[in-house]
Amino acid sequence: AMKTRLRVREIFFAAALIFCFAASAWAASTNYEKGLAAFDGRDYRTAANAWRAGDKAGDPECTNALGMLFADGYGVGRDDDIALELYDKAAKMGNAKGQYNLAMFYIHERGVSAKNQQHRALGYMEDAAEQNYAPAQSFLGVFYEQRGELDRAVPFYQSAAAQGDELSIIRLKALGESVPVKEPEPRRRSGGGRRDRENETPAASLIAEANQNQMRFDRDYKGRVIETEGIVDEITEKRGKYFLKLYGEGRLASPFDYIGCYFAKPHERALLSLDKGDKVKIRGTYDGKQQFQVAALELLDCEIVR
Repeated sequence: AMKTRLRVREIFFAAALIFCFAASAWAASTNYEKGLAAFDGRDYRTAANAWRAGDKAGDPECTNALGMLFADGYGVGRDDDIALELYDKAAKMGNAKGQYNLAMFYIHERGVSAKNQQHRALGYMEDAAEQNYAPAQSFLGVFYEQRGELDRAVPFYQSAAAQGDELSIIRLKALGESVPVKEPEPRRRSGGGRRDRENETPAASLIAEANQNQMRFDRDYKGRVIETEGIVDEITEKRGKYFLKLYGEGRLASPFDYIGCYFAKPHERALLSLDKGDKVKIRGTYDGKQQFQVAALELLDCEIVR
């Protein structure tokens, strides 16, 4: 009878323990979704509070997302050191996005403890790629292609291309390799405007392409009018013109780097109608990488496409 009672107690204890873990996981998941909904609605403080709660509950998705808020200054003060700490925490919990973001922080030396630590990036990038995270696979594809190791580059490109990664699709075609996805639909051309029409390219794709190989990007785009769509970060004055920071959509995956867009003063009214987080379509001329340039790329003589 005693053994029976002990077994019953053990069963109830195990059931209670499982319930606690399940409730904790459900709460963490709820926090992430709540934060995501708030972020999409541009309520960044609510997003930060939700993801803080999820981080405390042990949800690596919340930890990584909170890191991105600190990396960009959404709803919190911009702080690379805190962002780096959060990415490191998420990465150690096995979160692929956290591993990728931590690697990118090391590459760009963002945060005091990231200085001179670029050699640590590759391991985290490979960890993220092993979890089938397309941005990491695409990055490694370019990394190994530049080293002349196509036997290692192509499998990464193909894995990322199978998930629709545009840069990987472009590189596979350039290398004459098979693309394991359907051909993407042709991008629509912009309508109207005083310039020659150009194909629209998402900001995230342009940023990734410029970061992966600046020389090739300059060769392909210098002197061209580029039309792109992205997310407004901030508008300031620079070199006597208005300067708009434009990020790619899906910044929760990779909030690094931006397109710098220079506008002449006559565009003041249109620019002042924009808020941080707005989606906007921009058209401007790419004149190559500039001295002391911080952005992934800069567009000159820009205008907003209606």
